[in-house]
Amino acid sequence: MLRIERRPGPVRDVLVVTIDRPERRNAVDLDTLQGLRDVAGDETVGAVVLTGAPPAFCAGADLSGVDSEEFGVRLTEALTAWEDWSAVRIAAIDGPALGAGTQLALVCDLRVATAESRFGVCSCKPCPATLRSSSSQIVSFNASLSESRCNSC
Repeated sequence: MLRIERRPGPVRDVLVVTIDRPERRNAVDLDTLQGLRDVAGDETVGAVVLTGAPPAFCAGADLSGVDSEEFGVRLTEALTAWEDWSAVRIAAIDGPALGAGTQLALVCDLRVATAESRFGVCSCKPCPATLRSSSSQIVSFNASLSESRCNSC
């Protein structure tokens, strides 16, 4: 589930998009990915802040009942939509950003992370969800990056 708050700006609005599935540590499922894709591209938005409800930014894919091929397609669609969005994209990260969570952070223009933040990506190949990159900046306060194997590989 996504929680979306719109804040009017003088020229364009600011959105705060919160991945709000704390019982699953904000792991994304197909509905969440569709919601992320749907919100992207709104030209009335000048800036968007992507965050997660405590205790995590995003623990990756919610693998309960998710077909890995379909999940990979939906994740790629959501990442592409966010990467192509003209709004300034900011990831506000507090807690784990693993797998798809790291990928969501990477499609943002700026990432601000607390000391409790942890980043992890799948180190195996091929992985159904390809890591995308962006020419953006990172602001990190002692966050760490680690590699792990995902359950899809």
